[in-house]
Amino acid sequence: MNAYKKEWIDLLLKQNYPGWLIADDRDNIFINIPEDQDLEIAMAEFKKKSVH
Repeated sequence: MNAYKKEWIDLLLKQNYPGWLIADDRDNIFINIPEDQDLEIAMAEFKKKSVH
């Protein structure tokens, strides 16, 4: 697995977003976000958390 890909997966898993399914494939990272969650809000929260 590409080192950057592993880092991204680790960062996403650490966020502990409820209902998110995160998986990796040979060349891709799959993220399934529940329909009741606003992606823009989730990404804004992610950016705040991952900057530190």
